[in-house]
Amino acid sequence: MPDSSAVAEDARLDGERLLRACGEQHLARLAVDYRLRPFVPEELWAGQITRAVRLLGPLDEEEMYERVVTMTGLDEEQLMRAVARQDSHGHPPGADPGG
Repeated sequence: MPDSSAVAEDARLDGERLLRACGEQHLARLAVDYRLRPFVPEELWAGQITRAVRLLGPLDEEEMYERVVTMTGLDEEQLMRAVARQDSHGHPPGADPGG
């Protein structure tokens, strides 16, 4: 199912969520929930940025920017939109949302 919060280890799977359920009725409920959930590109991009930052480790700001752009394929506008979205939700990209 399309899901902008789904960011995988394998970037080719980003934006797609594999649904697992304990039965047909449960699967049908999950599918409805995901169909109703809006796909927000900025959410996906923020997840991709977070993955890149985590993989890259500590770098200076300029090198981090260049390497994140290379790893994600995002352009400057997409990066800015992703950062703005995460800032508005209190989680800048690259920050551990659980911490």
